[in-house]
Amino acid sequence: MSVEPPRHRVASEIMAIQKTTPRRTNAAKRPRKRAAVNRRKTYGKFANFFVPLFFVFGILVCLGVLALMGYRTVTASTFFDVKTIDVRGLNRASKDDIEKIVSRQTEKSGVWNADLNVIKTDVERLTFVKSAVVSRVLPDGLRVSVRERVPRVIARINAGDFWADEESVILGAVGKDEARPPFVLRGWDESKTEKAAKDNQ
Repeated sequence: MSVEPPRHRVASEIMAIQKTTPRRTNAAKRPRKRAAVNRRKTYGKFANFFVPLFFVFGILVCLGVLALMGYRTVTASTFFDVKTIDVRGLNRASKDDIEKIVSRQTEKSGVWNADLNVIKTDVERLTFVKSAVVSRVLPDGLRVSVRERVPRVIARINAGDFWADEESVILGAVGKDEARPPFVLRGWDESKTEKAAKDNQ
């Protein structure tokens, strides 16, 4: 004959077993929830940083484009058209030739966008011009300061008597009424080479 244990004893034993058994399901879910929360936090940080930065960058680009368009519009206006050309330092060089060079180079560009280096180079190609400095006189003027070549000697070449400076640059024919030095250089090498320039000096 078997003896059945009391019911309250069986119930207490079952509860004891449940308490000692680990809850694997909840323990496994917690790390996953934490990882998901961390990912959402990281994404939120990136979004909070890059989204405003993107909008700021877009605004700056738009402002830059508008500023460039405004700059081009203003500098191309008739307000900067060349109206005065101030030429200084002339004695023998032609003022008209210099003014024509400046007018030709600034006809479309105006004062603000004028290429001063190009004007300088063209002016220095004139016979009596040794060097030139070109500057803007805003809003509508340009100034050309010229340093001329000074005739030093008379060189007798096949075409006649010509003035030459200290760098052996032929400047122009000697006028009939011009005062002449007491001597004339003969045997002038007219070939445009470095050797000829050294020999003529």
